[in-house]
Amino acid sequence: MTNLPGRPTFYGFDGNEESDHYTFMKFFINDMHRYEGLTAMNSHYPTLDIYRSMLSEYMLIKKEKGSLKLSEEEVLRILNAQ
Repeated sequence: MTNLPGRPTFYGFDGNEESDHYTFMKFFINDMHRYEGLTAMNSHYPTLDIYRSMLSEYMLIKKEKGSLKLSEEEVLRILNAQ
């Protein structure tokens, strides 16, 4: 995926409005030491709808092609679903 514009960024969740997701993310990343290199971030703005849109696009692609292997174009579709 050499043509992706920059490196996709995980912005985290809003610590005030999405506290359940934020708390789980902190536990998963910090306490369970999953996804090395990611930092549990407070986005300070709601992100859940963005992630849900991206998930819906991923599920649509998966249904269309019946495969989990994504092309660069499909990754961009998911990232742009925001």
